[in-house]
Amino acid sequence: MLSNDILRSVRYILKANNNDLVRILALGNVEATAEQIAVWLRKEDEEGFQRCPDIFFCRHSSMA
Repeated sequence: MLSNDILRSVRYILKANNNDLVRILALGNVEATAEQIAVWLRKEDEEGFQRCPDIFFCRHSSMA
């Protein structure tokens, strides 16, 4: 499972749009734009697909 799949799942579960995700991620001091999120939400076989960096989700894991 790619980080992109996790991002898609989180977006679906929260019924959030890309701008909502930008605001949510900002709460964790993660900078992302709605445009970046749109690219990360594309399916692997879609043109312009980019992998969401894995570090994106573990950024603060050492703070626990």
